[in-house]
Order: sequence, then C-alpha cells, then structure tokens
Amino acid sequence: MVFLERFLLLTFAVTWLITTAQAQEDCHILWYPPIVLSDTNYDAYSPKIALSGDDTVHVTWWSGPYTLRLPYIQSINGGRSFSERRELLVNSISYPFNAQWPTIIANRDYVFIFFRGASGGDTPMRMVVSSNRGTNWSNVRNISPDIAGEIRTASVINDTIAIIYSSGHKKILFSTDGGETWTRRDEDLNYFARVALSQNALHLVQIIGINAAGEIEYRLSHDLGNTWDQTKILSEIDGSWSGVPCIGSDGDSTVQVIWREEKYGCLGIMGCHIASRTGISDNDSMNWMTEEIVTEQPRGYPGDVAVSGGMRLVGWWDELVPGEVFHATTRLSKRIDQGWCSPVDHTPTARTAQLSAVALSKKAINVVWHQYVPGSPEPQTIRVFYRRGEFGCVSAPISYEPGWNMVSLPVRTDSVYRLPSLFKYDGSYVPQNSMVRGIGYWTKLSNGAVDYKGEHLASDTIDVRRGWNMIGSISCKIFANQVQSIPEGIIATNFYGYSNNGYYQSELIEPGRAYWIKVKQDGKLVLMVSGE
Repeated sequence: MVFLERFLLLTFAVTWLITTAQAQEDCHILWYPPIVLSDTNYDAYSPKIALSGDDTVHVTWWSGPYTLRLPYIQSINGGRSFSERRELLVNSISYPFNAQWPTIIANRDYVFIFFRGASGGDTPMRMVVSSNRGTNWSNVRNISPDIAGEIRTASVINDTIAIIYSSGHKKILFSTDGGETWTRRDEDLNYFARVALSQNALHLVQIIGINAAGEIEYRLSHDLGNTWDQTKILSEIDGSWSGVPCIGSDGDSTVQVIWREEKYGCLGIMGCHIASRTGISDNDSMNWMTEEIVTEQPRGYPGDVAVSGGMRLVGWWDELVPGEVFHATTRLSKRIDQGWCSPVDHTPTARTAQLSAVALSKKAINVVWHQYVPGSPEPQTIRVFYRRGEFGCVSAPISYEPGWNMVSLPVRTDSVYRLPSLFKYDGSYVPQNSMVRGIGYWTKLSNGAVDYKGEHLASDTIDVRRGWNMIGSISCKIFANQVQSIPEGIIATNFYGYSNNGYYQSELIEPGRAYWIKVKQDGKLVLMVSGE
C-alpha cells in the first residue's frame, strides 16, 4: 500500500501542470486572535518557532540591546495560551547581554536553541538544550570551532542536526548524536543558503549566478554534505533574478522550496511574486513538480515554509506600500494535488510587520512575527506575536468522555446514528431512537468515540423556541460569538457545554458536541464557518 501511494504521488508529480496558485474551497481554518508574547517596554525581533508533537509550542526571539538574555516561552495546549516568559541565560555574569540570531528546533522531547553573543563581542555558536520539552534547560555549550557571524538555518530529524552559519563564508555544522558532538564542513555557499533534513537525506537550496542573474539551486546529499548526489536548478534560467529561497521538509518524502521571483513581476522595493516547487523523493533522487505562483499580488518577500502530512504552508512579508508598510501573510495548501487556500493577512492594521517563522502540525497552523506597535502610553516598541489557525472540521472519530455526554450529528448524511440512552430536550427529556442534525442530545457512552461519516456541513440553520434549547453543531469549529440569530438580538445567555466536571461556559461550538442556549423568543440560530 505504501509503495502504491508513493507511485501514485510520483505519477501526479510528473503530470501536474498547474502554474498558478488556484483558490481552494473547503479550507475551514479557525483562526484564534493573535497573542503578544513579548513585553511592552523593550524591542523584540525575528521570533522563531518549533513544535513538539501537535500540542507543545516553543518560541524564542532576539531581544533588544542589553535587555533579555535569550527569551523563551512555551505553550502546552497547542498555542491557545502561553506560560510566563523566561530568560534561559540565568548566569548574568558570564552572559550579561542578549543572545543574537537565536534559532530553535525540536525533535520528540528534545528542544535545541542555537545562538551567538551574550558575552560581548564575537563568539562561537552556542547551544542550550532541553530533554523534557522546555521544562528544564542545560548550561550553555560552545559548539562551533570558530566565530559565528550569523546562524542562517537549522534542521533536525531523529538524532541528526544540520546548521548553516557564517564565519567568513557559509559552513555546515552537523551532529549525528543529538548534539553531543559536532563536525564542521566548509562549503562555498551563498548568503541565503538554507537546509532541511529528511530520513537519510540533507536538502540544500541557495542562489547561484547564471547569465548575470540569480537562480535557485537545489542540492541533495545522503552523507550530510560530504558528497552531493543531485544538483538541480529549480528556477527557470531566463535572465530574471530569483532569490531569497526557503526550504521545508516533512521529514519523509516531501520537500517544499519557495523563492522571490522577478520574472512574474514586482511592485515594491523588496516585494515580488513568490514562486514554489514541491519535490517528492524517489529512492535516492527527487522528482519536482511544475513551478507555481503562490502570491496573488507581486509584492511578497519570502519568510518561511513548512510541510506536514501532505500540507504545505508558506509565509511572507506582503509589501503594501513600497519600503514602508509590510504585513505578515500566510497561505496554506491542504493537499499536494489541490490548490491553495485564500491568503491570510495576520496584521491588517499594522504599519510594519515582518513574518519570521511558521510551523505546521496535523492539527493547526502556527505563525510568529514581529511588528511595530505605536506608543500610548509607552514609547513605540517592536513586539513579537503568535497566532494559531486550527483545522476544525470533522476528519476522524470524535472522542467523548465515558459516561453522560451532550452530543449532536455534525454531518449531512443518510445514515442512521443510534447511540445508547439517547434523549432530546423538548420542555422535558424525551427518549429518541436516532439523531437528527441540528438537535442536541444526552447519551451515556461506555466507548467514548463516534465516527461520523457524511458530507461536511459548513453551515446550518437551527429552529429554537423561547427559553432554553439544546442545539447541535456543524462540521467545523466556530467561535460561539459568531453564531447569528433570526431575528437579531434574541440570544439571552452564553453557550454552555458539559463535561464530567459539570457545565462550563464555552467559547467554541465544536463538531459533535451539543450546547445549551437561552433565547428571548422563537426564532432561528445560524451556525456558519466564517470566511478566511
């Protein structure tokens, strides 16, 4: 089966001829409000992000001069909320200054942060590591044999880590034992060189000069850059400048490369269209799909790219006013054989916002950026922001707690769903034989999982009567405050869900759940996925 899926994917890679980013329907991403991660009294730049599984988020950034010494912040609930910000360089005598060029990566329970500086002047590349998902951190270790000018990129898979840094020229630093020992490999690489790791392979992209223009070169190595098994020019050799490449890997068979491409047009000082190519591994080589345009307007400057489970996520600075106004923007493709969701501007009111990094899990999109925040009452500062975009639609069995639950049918289907001890509320509790869409039910479950099969329900209109009603859900998560009423203004209370701990006020309407709501008069409630 794995061979067949790989064969079909490779066949598609050869025949896919889409060259522009087609709008994709049914994206249904639930975007949470942005969270400010940095303090308000100092500048914070260039945040970086890493994930441990689906639910633990790690963020670090470059603090303003003489302020925080390697800030770190963590979320253990997938980015819905964050812990208190910490400074990891607790030895202020040895490390009195801020850490420069911090980069963070994670693999299973291990989290690595690489940086330079913090003790004044030029320093080697340094590392702190946590073996328990950011709870405890090691002392600082110097890991490069020379001075590090900048840390450009880092990637990890299993016990292998690869880093590109500069010291006169670009070099690759790698470890095959989880960061215990390090080896340097000198390479004549471009300033914008980036790497990504997958199983037994190192992928590298950089800019090379061809015919007085820049083109995007891809290299593949199976021995961490000692030899290069494949070299390919990904951009079209046409005399137009191609630059600022970013690369991401799902750790298995898929690699995504994006870059700034002048041949499609530029509107700003930095912004042009962003081109993309997806590579699929075939034994010891890579097959590359046709070049795509990701941006809708030629004003993008590449920020980052992430790949997970066939999904591709691209982030960039959107240059709205040349050299003055930038917005942090992302765009997702849920499947390689489909188009792209609509672009999302995370900073619609910002004067200047620069997207730094993205991360992608099976459950959610994770985005970090910095932006200028006008003063009042404090002076203007540059702050770090985070935002979570959740894949809220039914795609797997819904888990319930053993015992009594409030449930609903979240799909459109001709199938009959019968659950044990099923009751609906109609002035009193009435036993039911099966579930009807839009209605909430009580049921008592011993096995706490139900697999709902049917057509996705992006919206539903539910009849309600004056007083308390138990209503159902749709196929995607929505915020409770997005529920509309006909006529307007008849909703009299918050929405209440139920768990084994009792009733709770709910900010979300989740697929497969049911909720109590009180209305002032008979009418209708409209549940609908908002536009993105």
